[in-house]
Amino acid sequence: MTRKNNNAMGFIDLGIAQYKIKPDKETPLWNPHSKIIYYWTNESKNEERAYLVSYNGYILTRSKNSGANYQGYRCVKE
Repeated sequence: MTRKNNNAMGFIDLGIAQYKIKPDKETPLWNPHSKIIYYWTNESKNEERAYLVSYNGYILTRSKNSGANYQGYRCVKE
């Protein structure tokens, strides 16, 4: 996550995403002109719910059956 091309320095504290700089919807991770505001993660909360991260850094869960237009995914390789 970035803000003005700088690392937002995010970390998880007690299950809540924290950032030294609040991230925003900007390239290269986000397309500012896209309707996508959430990306699915590869982590599941349980069998029914998965984690999503929003462009502004919030982490939330959604049903794995959810398919709204504003949710997307981004393939990455190790």
